[in-house]
Amino acid sequence: MKDLTPFSLKEIQKKLNSINVEINLEHKETFPKEKFRLLSFYQYKRRFIDISPQGYFSFSKLATSLIDFSFVRSLQDFGKN
Repeated sequence: MKDLTPFSLKEIQKKLNSINVEINLEHKETFPKEKFRLLSFYQYKRRFIDISPQGYFSFSKLATSLIDFSFVRSLQDFGKN
């Protein structure tokens, strides 16, 4: 019977990890454009929700804290095209 150790999950993970390290080292530069050349720039912002002692909270604040609406352009941006 042949030795199937090279095809075990542990061995495959070792090989994939080494390949992943090589890829990460090769592509460690940040995005090549300067920020002022980007059409849009998304960034994580931590948002807090105020909950009253009675358990009330603002649904709109909850929705905007869970969903990042920064991709939506304002009405002013539509006229600049």
